[in-house]
Amino acid sequence: ICKFFLDAVERSKYGWFWSCPNGSSCIYRHALPPGFVLKKDRKKEEKKDDISLEDLIERERAALGSKLTKVTLETFIAWKKRKLKEKKDAALKEEEKKRNDFKAGKQIGYREIELDALALEAQEVDGTGTVATEDRLKAAEVNHSSINGDVVNP
Repeated sequence: ICKFFLDAVERSKYGWFWSCPNGSSCIYRHALPPGFVLKKDRKKEEKKDDISLEDLIERERAALGSKLTKVTLETFIAWKKRKLKEKKDAALKEEEKKRNDFKAGKQIGYREIELDALALEAQEVDGTGTVATEDRLKAAEVNHSSINGDVVNP
């Protein structure tokens, strides 16, 4: 068997476009004999014999000890409520810290944004902004032609 072929198969490089470095004049075979086991497959088989997943889970569970809380729907809901409350308290604490830093002059550019007021402002349109006239294109054409010296019939 060609050593380049074996190397290519071991590294998963062998495929449609693979060619032997020896070229077409290679005197060795480019095929695996029946029952041949690759090194990478041998390693996988050895790892399988180590420990099954169920055994691993049971070992890890036994290593945790006996003073554990079983997870039920009630314990999970209580845990989730506690975590949400902690997250809310942390956010309030951070907001208060930002306010205090701003008042003390440590932080520049802090501004409290009220989302409800912002949403109301975004929905109201009063028409006081810049409004283009409808004949703006004609006026621009007249100005352009007068600059170039063209005669335009109004």
